[in-house]
Amino acid sequence: MTNLEISERIQQEITEIKIILEQINKFKEPLKSQDGKLYETALVNALSLNLHSFYTAIERIFEL
Repeated sequence: MTNLEISERIQQEITEIKIILEQINKFKEPLKSQDGKLYETALVNALSLNLHSFYTAIERIFEL
């Protein structure tokens, strides 16, 4: 893999990380105002999945 290809892949991962962070921030706001255990459980699961995706993207960058 050339340096240019690595750089492009890293940029793709950074773009994905930005999207993930935006999603996490969108999920956090309603949690402050919503009541209900079901919503809270679903939100925690969604945040967990996004956090996992974030760290996976970081791992892929370090592997490159």
